[in-house]
Order: sequence, then C-alpha cells, then structure tokens
Amino acid sequence: PEPPGMLSEPSDAHEGKLLAVMSLLRWGAVDQALAAARAWQDVEPTEVAAVLALGETLEASHDTREAARAFGSLIDLHPG
Repeated sequence: PEPPGMLSEPSDAHEGKLLAVMSLLRWGAVDQALAAARAWQDVEPTEVAAVLALGETLEASHDTREAARAFGSLIDLHPG
C-alpha cells in the first residue's frame, strides 16, 4: 500500500520528480522535499518543473523571499 497522500494516477498534473517532491510536501517532509528540489534544480537549472518544485518547497518552509526569487526566475527562463 502507498503512504497516505501519494498520488499515483497518471492523470495527475504532477509526475516524475515533481510528483516525488510534492508528495513529500503532502506528507509534511518539508526538509526532505527541499533537499530533493535543490538537488534537482542544481542538476537541471533550466528545467521549469525543477524551479517550480524549488519555489513550492521554499514556500512550504516559510522562506517566502527565496520562494519569490525562484518563481520569478521562471520569467527569466521563459520571458515570452
């Protein structure tokens, strides 16, 4: 059986690494989610989902300034 809150439906908007990070957040494992998001963004700095995951985890850890920077960087990555 899957842990409560684990999303496994293929129709869910989150998949792959983003699903893993968001599931960690749902379980309350904010530190683990933040570590995973940072590691992912370090490896794929221009991957939109990685930057989104980082922003979501920073917001969940109450670091709103850094979350805003992460979300703002999405505009820099894809300005048009």
